[in-house]
Amino acid sequence: MLDKDPVGQSTPIIVVNGLNKDIDKKKAYVMGIQESFAKPVDI
Repeated sequence: MLDKDPVGQSTPIIVVNGLNKDIDKKKAYVMGIQESFAKPVDI
Protein backbone atom coordinates (compact mmCIF):
# COMPACT_ATOMS: atom_id res chain seq x y z
CA MET A 1 0.00 0.00 0.00
CA LEU A 2 2.63 2.52 1.03
CA ASP A 3 4.92 1.57 -1.85
CA LYS A 4 2.16 2.41 -4.36
CA ASP A 5 2.08 6.05 -3.21
CA PRO A 6 4.83 8.21 -4.80
CA VAL A 7 5.74 9.64 -1.38
CA GLY A 8 5.80 6.18 0.19
CA GLN A 9 8.15 4.86 -2.51
CA SER A 10 10.97 7.14 -1.39
CA THR A 11 10.17 7.25 2.34
CA PRO A 12 11.54 4.43 4.51
CA ILE A 13 8.85 3.21 6.88
CA ILE A 14 9.95 1.64 10.18
CA VAL A 15 7.47 0.28 12.70
CA VAL A 16 7.94 -0.41 16.41
CA ASN A 17 5.00 -2.28 17.90
CA GLY A 18 3.98 -4.85 20.46
CA LEU A 19 3.22 -7.55 17.88
CA ASN A 20 5.91 -10.20 17.86
CA LYS A 21 4.61 -12.99 15.62
CA ASP A 22 6.02 -13.76 12.16
CA ILE A 23 2.59 -13.27 10.57
CA ASP A 24 2.47 -9.71 11.92
CA LYS A 25 5.85 -8.91 10.34
CA LYS A 26 4.73 -10.45 7.03
CA LYS A 27 1.61 -8.27 7.02
CA ALA A 28 3.77 -5.19 7.63
CA TYR A 29 6.11 -6.05 4.75
CA VAL A 30 3.14 -6.59 2.41
CA MET A 31 1.98 -3.08 3.32
CA GLY A 32 5.38 -1.68 2.31
CA ILE A 33 7.14 -1.49 5.66
CA GLN A 34 10.94 -1.75 5.29
CA GLU A 35 11.65 -2.79 8.89
CA SER A 36 9.57 -3.87 11.86
CA PHE A 37 10.74 -4.18 15.48
CA ALA A 38 8.80 -5.72 18.34
CA LYS A 39 8.90 -4.03 21.75
CA PRO A 40 10.88 -4.00 23.92
CA VAL A 41 13.71 -2.83 21.69
CA ASP A 42 17.31 -2.70 22.87
CA ILE A 43 19.27 -0.04 21.04
